[in-house]
Amino acid sequence: MRAITLDEAEKKRQAAIRGLRNLGLEDKAEEIEELTAAEYAERKGFEVMSENPCFRRLAMPRKTIDDYREEIAELQEQIAELEAENDELHDRLDQIAELAAPEEEEEEVEEEADEAEEE
Repeated sequence: MRAITLDEAEKKRQAAIRGLRNLGLEDKAEEIEELTAAEYAERKGFEVMSENPCFRRLAMPRKTIDDYREEIAELQEQIAELEAENDELHDRLDQIAELAAPEEEEEEVEEEADEAEEE
């Protein structure tokens, strides 16, 4: 459902009345003319806004210095936890790399031995 202002709804209603009259549909034009702008908008599937959303002022809650200090402390704690987890993961990768490295060396030795036999 598209949102429009009451003024926009009235303009659309007037345009519909003019269009229907231009087409010679006087009965339908009179039917639309009897509707209010809000009723016409509802009938057409529009949502009428009380005011233009671009000009609305939002009441944003204001943060205090203590709020910011708490947020900073929480973020620093989160950073420390993530750095610790990152270090653990790097250690695990190093262990995996050490386990994988001897297999690669064995394969290279076998390939060299196969090449030597072929010559």
